[in-house]
Amino acid sequence: SNELRVVDHTVYSALPSFEVATGKYNAMPLSKQAAILHGARDILIRSSIATDIAIDIKHTHFPIPDEHILVEVQREDSRESIMKPMLQDINKNVTPFAFHFHNGRWAPYEFVTNCPVADARLDVVSSKPWFLQELKEWFQSHDALDIFGFHVLHRDHIGGELGGTIETPGAAEDELLIRPCSSFDDHDSEQESQQVMWMWKDLPVPRPPMPLPRPMPPSGGTIFPS
Repeated sequence: SNELRVVDHTVYSALPSFEVATGKYNAMPLSKQAAILHGARDILIRSSIATDIAIDIKHTHFPIPDEHILVEVQREDSRESIMKPMLQDINKNVTPFAFHFHNGRWAPYEFVTNCPVADARLDVVSSKPWFLQELKEWFQSHDALDIFGFHVLHRDHIGGELGGTIETPGAAEDELLIRPCSSFDDHDSEQESQQVMWMWKDLPVPRPPMPLPRPMPPSGGTIFPS
């Protein structure tokens, strides 16, 4: 679906805050958390898309100006990414990678510049409209469509998201620094953190739904609140 590439700069501002989104998730019984994530995992695996997609909790990072979108710039030499607001410009070579259900469709709200991996994996997702519909219905049935969405895996330059990434405040108030978990020392790891991303790239073959509850694997994205 080419709809996935249609840019609407109002999507980001419609997201819940980090506190609201994680607060709703953390208030759920563990059995409901497990049911939501396991069901989403099964949809990814049945759609043969688990190597391309992660499931995550959607939230704002900081306010961004009108007519701007949040864009990730990858720094391969330092194995990190910087995310910051940029003026929406159709001439920019940006690829959407983060999607929230907004105004009746899966709409992008985070983008990455000059990333062929993101482009290729987004094409895979676009070719599977049944995946988009089934995932929407699954989250909706658990009253979780407002906080859950999907993320196109694209951070191969830092070893991929599977090893875990950390988001911390960047050099400016409206910047986010994204690094692999392996770059953090013991002192860093003592900070309060919250997992907000889950992926299952190690399960390439379809399998029936697993009994619940079952612990989630530790891989995923983690946020250190500012």
